[in-house]
Amino acid sequence: MSMTMTEKLLARASGKDAVSVGDVVTAKIDVISISDGFRDDWLIENNLKAWDPERVVFSFDHFTARSTGAVLKWWGDVEQSREFAHKLGVPSENVYDVGRHGLSHQVPTEEGWVLPGSFYLAGSTMGTLNCFAMTGIFSTWPALATGEMWIVVPESVRINLTGEIPKGILGKEIYFRLLQDPQGRADNRVIKFGGPGLQFDVRMGVANGSNHIDYLTSVFEPDQKLLD
Repeated sequence: MSMTMTEKLLARASGKDAVSVGDVVTAKIDVISISDGFRDDWLIENNLKAWDPERVVFSFDHFTARSTGAVLKWWGDVEQSREFAHKLGVPSENVYDVGRHGLSHQVPTEEGWVLPGSFYLAGSTMGTLNCFAMTGIFSTWPALATGEMWIVVPESVRINLTGEIPKGILGKEIYFRLLQDPQGRADNRVIKFGGPGLQFDVRMGVANGSNHIDYLTSVFEPDQKLLD
């Protein structure tokens, strides 16, 4: 049975030989990434730990610089995030706090948490690395306790990117261009990007915008640039 890239990733995550569009599967999560400012009181009140604390990563990036009144307002939530990580049992080395912090869109990639073929749950997409990167803050909380989530296997749409982007153009502008195209919007589908047209860092910007243009997520096919 021939499967799309997305179907192969979800078959692997659900422990099945094959899946197809419309199947409801329960996927086991490899890594969950959480940004600062987020916590779930229900998990804390019920004294629930993460299903596997070693597979949970916190990246403090939104409210770590206390330079403005708006950020100062949120600083208490940063403290709560530290407490939340501790109560979940997350190891300190998995918490990228002030001094070793960075963007939650990049830290999991740069630190080796996201690998090709994996099922990744976070507030942004990491399909650049040929994994299934599911977004959604509110999907995260129950998954923290169980280590899995159900998902309907989605349809895929392929977009080929070729040529060279002009100087000064970033990955974000590519998905802005897709947003302009009414034919480029498709709820709950997955974009499969193909073609040799983008460098790795630009791909990360493109992948991060897939949920902003009404796609469930996106995935780049593996090539030499990924392996390098």
